[in-house]
Amino acid sequence: MIVASIICLAQVLYYEARSEPLDGQLLVAEVVANRVNSEDFENTICSVVYQKGQFSWTKDPPKILEEEAWLESVRLASDILQDNLELPGTEALYFHSGNPTSFFKTRKLLGQYGQHNFYK
Repeated sequence: MIVASIICLAQVLYYEARSEPLDGQLLVAEVVANRVNSEDFENTICSVVYQKGQFSWTKDPPKILEEEAWLESVRLASDILQDNLELPGTEALYFHSGNPTSFFKTRKLLGQYGQHNFYK
């Protein structure tokens, strides 16, 4: 189960935050962790990641073209899940980059880091 969780979290880190510095990647990972602990979402990392409508890339995941970035995402996911890295401690359940959809206008903006806005 831990290997599947590492891969699922690594996919989120790769597809959503590979261009961000470490702090930004940890914030994105924390959204997944917060969802696992929330009654409003599924209760495992992979089920959160693949819950319908949550991450658009899950419908048809693009090929991994940046091998070094992928390997770094796997290393980072592994370190997070083995408690070798501490997550920031926010209450964020959502994030987006780019222009927000109307959905985000109903959420509390917690802050911005890099290209991402984080919401509760």
